[in-house]
Amino acid sequence: MRNILAFEVSRRVGMAYTPFSTPVDVLFNGRYMGCYQLCDQVEVGENRVPAKNGYLIEIDAYARGEPRNFYSDKGTPVTVKYPQDDVITDAQMTFIQDYFRKLETAVFALNYTDGAEGYRKYMDLDSFLRNFIAGEFCGNTDTYWSVNMYKDASNGVFYTGPAWDYDLAFDNDNRTFPINNINDYIFVSRGSVASDAVRSMVKRIVKGDSSAKARLVEIWDGVKPALMDLDDYVDETAALLDQSQELNFIRWPILNEYVHQNPRIYGSYSGEVNNVKAYVTRRLTKFDELVRK
Repeated sequence: MRNILAFEVSRRVGMAYTPFSTPVDVLFNGRYMGCYQLCDQVEVGENRVPAKNGYLIEIDAYARGEPRNFYSDKGTPVTVKYPQDDVITDAQMTFIQDYFRKLETAVFALNYTDGAEGYRKYMDLDSFLRNFIAGEFCGNTDTYWSVNMYKDASNGVFYTGPAWDYDLAFDNDNRTFPINNINDYIFVSRGSVASDAVRSMVKRIVKGDSSAKARLVEIWDGVKPALMDLDDYVDETAALLDQSQELNFIRWPILNEYVHQNPRIYGSYSGEVNNVKAYVTRRLTKFDELVRK
């Protein structure tokens, strides 16, 4: 449910592309394997990431294990996901590595807030801020552990997105629980980041750039009404999953067990659902406070 809910938040905050997803019950060779989320891959294509003439990269803490990767001058690990590793040329690799270096250099320059010559020369601010809202509102510890970015050849800037990997969000991580007791953004305090430079980059934009901070408030004010009834969406999703979850927890009896990074055991499906709803309700107020600090 957390990933499905996060994708719904992504749509409501106006991300340019959100992967389609739906819950499914999986049977393999006649054996029930559990309830899973079936979704689009993050890839370039029609009705997916709009960068068919350009590039799709991921700031990725696990980049070293990918076939096409590089480290920036400030130690940020980056995976090149498109063009695909079997067709990308050395010239293309050099180009995208250099372009990312220009973005990073611009963010850390003295004139980084300049609208014409600063970091906005290389990155679309609105998509960055919408992705920031989605990650921080959902309480995703890993928002800046893994960041998708893309650029199309017809437009010179990086766009941020799409959203991905929110299993630790919505108060499901003992490193950040309870999120709404943290009096700052998650990425500043306890969030996982791919590099120290990534944390500093985000901090310079959302905290140090007064015009970016003002734009963040504008976007948040515009999307907040669409998030006010998320409890209804959680209830609808919970009802949709009700029969599946019964089978799933027979196949995988983990309701009374700690699994990866869980902060607390609620012992029932309804208890888990109510925890998500309580988080969302309080987050609407808490995130509003953080944005306006």
